[in-house]
Amino acid sequence: MSNIDLNSKEFDGTLIFNDGVAGVVENVRVEVSKKDVGAADNLPEYRLRFINESGAGIDKAFFYLDETTENFDRRLKGLGSELKHIWGTLIGPETKIPGFNTHKEMLDGMLKAFREALADNLDELYRVTVDYGTVDYPQQYMRVQTFPPYIESMHVEKEQSRLGLRRNARTTSFVPDTKEATYDEVHTTTDADASAWK
Repeated sequence: MSNIDLNSKEFDGTLIFNDGVAGVVENVRVEVSKKDVGAADNLPEYRLRFINESGAGIDKAFFYLDETTENFDRRLKGLGSELKHIWGTLIGPETKIPGFNTHKEMLDGMLKAFREALADNLDELYRVTVDYGTVDYPQQYMRVQTFPPYIESMHVEKEQSRLGLRRNARTTSFVPDTKEATYDEVHTTTDADASAWK
């Protein structure tokens, strides 16, 4: 008996979330994962994973904040706004959010609550907005929209939905221009031989 089954989905190749199309994606499942003990420091503490009907996923990463940065207060407010938005969708806007003493306690507490809420509602489906960054900050890879609102329950009637791409959102991947090595060499080396172009 063989141990390799090429009929298995694990050999189907990489699935692309929403086939790479930016916009509002419907019927998405959501999962929460926490960084493994001993994992690299530069990995996010938590990931909110959005999985579409084809089984393709896209992550929204959450890191502990750096208290030494100059813009810590602005980042704390932004993180708090995001977590409050997600809480309203996964748990409910009428449910009071507990108080927290630190940003780490806030992130741990909120993501734990999200994980528990999702475990209690395994069949719940959501909408999520994805883009390729903005005109000013283009991205090569698709991402979950940066600022709320970007997630809501499928129970929200489409006509009542608050989700949508922002005016400055990019809907296609940004791929930086590439230059041939000979071009760079001719334009950066004073004694470069122009015949390298030929």
